[in-house]
Amino acid sequence: MEKGKKHIPEQDKVVYEVIQKLGVVAEYSTGWTKEVNFISWNNKEPKLDIRDWDEKHEHMSRGITLKCDEAEKVAELLSAFCGGRRANGESIGKIDKEILNRRIVAIYVTDEKGVRP
Repeated sequence: MEKGKKHIPEQDKVVYEVIQKLGVVAEYSTGWTKEVNFISWNNKEPKLDIRDWDEKHEHMSRGITLKCDEAEKVAELLSAFCGGRRANGESIGKIDKEILNRRIVAIYVTDEKGVRP
C-alpha cells in the first residue's frame, strides 16, 4: 500500500448511482460543483441529494440526503422564507426582516491600544 493511503475494507466502501441529475446550484474555480441529484446510496431507495462534487464525480463533500416528503417540506420552508412569510402563512415580523437583511453587525473605531473612544 502507498504511504499516506488508507485501506478501506470492501464492506465499508460506499456505492452510489446517480439516478437523475436535477441541476447545478454553484460552480467553483476549483472545478467542483454544488449539485442537486437523485441518488441511490448503497443500493437503497434513491433520495434527493445536495453536495459538492469534483469534475469527474469521483470525489464528493459531505452533503445532505432527503426523502421526497422531507424535500417537499424543505421546498415549502424555503419558498415561505424567500417570500417573506412563514410556512404557516404568517408575515415575518419587522425584527426578523431586519436580521435577515443585515450585512454588517458592527464596525468599531479604536485607538492604538484597541480601546473604543
